Amino acid sequence: MLDRYAAAAPYTYTIFALMAMAGLLALLFAARAEWRTFARAGLGRGWWTMRLLMPLLFALGGVVTAIFARKALGSDGLIMAYLGVFLVALPLWFVLHVVVGRLLRPALDTGRALWLAASPIGAAVGLSLIGHTLQPLAWQIGMALAG
Repeated sequence: MLDRYAAAAPYTYTIFALMAMAGLLALLFAARAEWRTFARAGLGRGWWTMRLLMPLLFALGGVVTAIFARKALGSDGLIMAYLGVFLVALPLWFVLHVVVGRLLRPALDTGRALWLAASPIGAAVGLSLIGHTLQPLAWQIGMALAG
């Protein structure tokens, strides 16, 4: 049984790479469509600014979560980290998008700022679900190609 998986691995990893490239291409097309929507409303520069600031906002949420989790050790620290992600970092992510969106010129309204905060989360969840669904199919194809 393990020999079949070992023989199928090169084919399967190639299929995984193709799936990853397709996902990246889908993300690029979605980002382009999103930018066009914002550019038509005269907010293209604000879209670029928010997207370029996303790593900084993400890191800030990570720092806050790490500070939150370091207060406890062991399994309690892990629980605090999860609570920090869902109860502190996630709301902070959305609030920071709204605040930064208001500071931009031209300013983003709350709905557009929240869309810019939610769209990468939705894309990550969507691509993860699609990848999880297609993974068994990739292994089956890899095994069929391996013989």
